[in-house]
Amino acid sequence: AKTAMTWIKRQFTGLELYEANADYRRVMEITEQVIAHAIAAVAGTTKITVAGKPLDVEPPWERLTVHEAFHRAGLTLPADGDTAALAAEATRVGIPLAPGEPWDDLFFRVFLARVDSADAPLGGAKPVFLHDYPASMGVMARRKPGHPDIAERVEAYAGGLELANGFSELTDPVEQRARFLADRAAVAAKLGVAAESLPLDEGFLEALATMPPATGIAIGLDRVLMLALGKRSIGQVIPFPFRA
Repeated sequence: AKTAMTWIKRQFTGLELYEANADYRRVMEITEQVIAHAIAAVAGTTKITVAGKPLDVEPPWERLTVHEAFHRAGLTLPADGDTAALAAEATRVGIPLAPGEPWDDLFFRVFLARVDSADAPLGGAKPVFLHDYPASMGVMARRKPGHPDIAERVEAYAGGLELANGFSELTDPVEQRARFLADRAAVAAKLGVAAESLPLDEGFLEALATMPPATGIAIGLDRVLMLALGKRSIGQVIPFPFRA
């Protein structure tokens, strides 16, 4: 007997916004205002309940660096790219390792296991902006002046949900090309293919030369709606689900 299966493809709705001659500090201010206003418009208040717990999205939200977030979780974040030190830290707190695991994969596994865990999610008690990521975690983000090991990247969390991802835009086409090439090499190594087989966005690099200093962020509108309506599944709020 044959079993018919229906695959459901879920489409996600996003909002991207940018401002010239500003950095990620400005985009944090804009984002908390936009999300608080949107939730109040839907829920009638900024004081909502998420998984039975109260959450007030009224600005200002907490600002927390990645290093501070690791410290709160009882971890020390090693220097960017020091995989051996990060692996040792993971072992110290009982996180199992995978053979040959690269820095970025190990970073996210430690991050999800301890920093943004199911038991203590980021933004669970109060909305928070997590910012100042290791430079390698922000391929298109500007390096922090005076701190070349830090990328001016920011993510917004509320009610245990990641709502937005943004950064101070890197507008130097030469540096951006070098970043793209390094990232392409890393991706190719994971896929086991030649780096040259993966394309570079030459049009973007050409346009970047004329771009002023700027900041931008992408907001997941479906997740904001989940908070406003008290839903725990994105399938309950997406406006245009379709079956294929």
